[in-house]
Amino acid sequence: MTSVTYFALAINELTGTIPAELGNLTSVAYLTLGTNQLSGSIPTALGDLSSLLYLFLYSNALTGSIPSELGNLTSLIILRLHGNKLSGVIPTQLSNLTALTELRLDNNQLSGSIPASGFLQTAYQDQ
Repeated sequence: MTSVTYFALAINELTGTIPAELGNLTSVAYLTLGTNQLSGSIPTALGDLSSLLYLFLYSNALTGSIPSELGNLTSLIILRLHGNKLSGVIPTQLSNLTALTELRLDNNQLSGSIPASGFLQTAYQDQ
């Protein structure tokens, strides 16, 4: 399945953890597992998905911190992690996501500052 470019299993009743093996989908550009009942942490292996443009893990029961490895996803356009039980400090590595046009981290238990990035600098310049 390493040649898969679109992986969508949103709005189901999936349970359990996100398999770290999804990090082997080297060609995936769109990955959505939103609106399920997934638990556990976000696998650091998702940071290996260099072709990823859209990552949707919203509305689950994910816990733990946001992996700093997600900062490796420099082609990422949209990151939606809202509606989980994520905690800890927002990783400064997210400032590497300069192609980002949408970032949703709301409805978690995160702390710290939103890292300055090309995304945020552009958003403030447009105002």
